[in-house]
Amino acid sequence: MIQLVSREHIEISSNVRSGKPSIVNTRIAVEDVAVMHLTHLPHFKKYYK
Repeated sequence: MIQLVSREHIEISSNVRSGKPSIVNTRIAVEDVAVMHLTHLPHFKKYYK
């Protein structure tokens, strides 16, 4: 199931990840989260405990 996220958690800044939408106050791109979700990359779990 896809869950919508409010826009207050996503920002676009030219200084962060070349202007890609990212999670506020991090360098994690929304695209990265989507890829992790779709491919179930277990090595990223250490960042989300």
